[in-house]
Amino acid sequence: MPKRVFIVGLGPSVGQQNLDLLVGKESWGMNRCHLIYDRTKWRPTRYFFTDMPQNESHMDDIETHIALGENAWLRDDVATWKFPSSGRGDKSLVPNVTIWNRCTAYSHGNAMHKHAWKPKDWSCVSKTWKTDKPIFCKYGSGTSVMVQRAVFEGFDEIYLLGCDLGFTALKAGEVEHAHMVPGYWPTKTVDYSQERADLLNNTLWEMHDMIAKETAARGVKVFNCSPISPLTQYPKVSLEEVCSPSQREPAESGLSVQVQASTKRRSTGSRKKASVSTAST
Repeated sequence: MPKRVFIVGLGPSVGQQNLDLLVGKESWGMNRCHLIYDRTKWRPTRYFFTDMPQNESHMDDIETHIALGENAWLRDDVATWKFPSSGRGDKSLVPNVTIWNRCTAYSHGNAMHKHAWKPKDWSCVSKTWKTDKPIFCKYGSGTSVMVQRAVFEGFDEIYLLGCDLGFTALKAGEVEHAHMVPGYWPTKTVDYSQERADLLNNTLWEMHDMIAKETAARGVKVFNCSPISPLTQYPKVSLEEVCSPSQREPAESGLSVQVQASTKRRSTGSRKKASVSTAST
């Protein structure tokens, strides 16, 4: 039987799916996935925090998952982050915390700049995977980190949930609906432009182009379980079919797999190419 992992993104389709089907299966979540815990018995077998905390509430999120006893994987700079006002200590010392090392070539600080450097493949990090300090690239979103880690650990099949894209412009005070629960992001006090939304969507699309290319080169199968995702890089399957006890090889057993062009770019507003590291779907 192939070694499988379900990677739960943060898109709105996650709130529409029966996550209880993942109970007892290897499944990874990230960032603020606890916001959906009141709707499901599912809890990730591994929790990743992939962003840089920008305020105390983000540290609250991290400590929520640690307190629940989850297998928490924090990026290296976050594990040792300490807000002066709180005195929160080194999380790398907590028993259920594991540190993952981030690639610093793609800088969070310049991520929203249109002309920021961005990777074209995984070569900048995969060369470290045979060392005692493997590095993972967060270009696009935390989904990229989790997929790379799954490939690194030898998973044969990766099932993506909640990779929906769909960021739109927002006026100040409007609630955003691009994540698993409305208002996943705090309400903005300033307008959120269409240009910025396009940066997010285009960068996520490029991230999935990269994932599709790199996993195919390594013989790893990736499937898209989101019913609303516009992505064309992966075959589509339903979560119910994949989790059926009778199914073992979804790509070969007659599931309703929709194979589409792997590199066809989705049309988005301005069609501008850009880089961003703060998207989470």
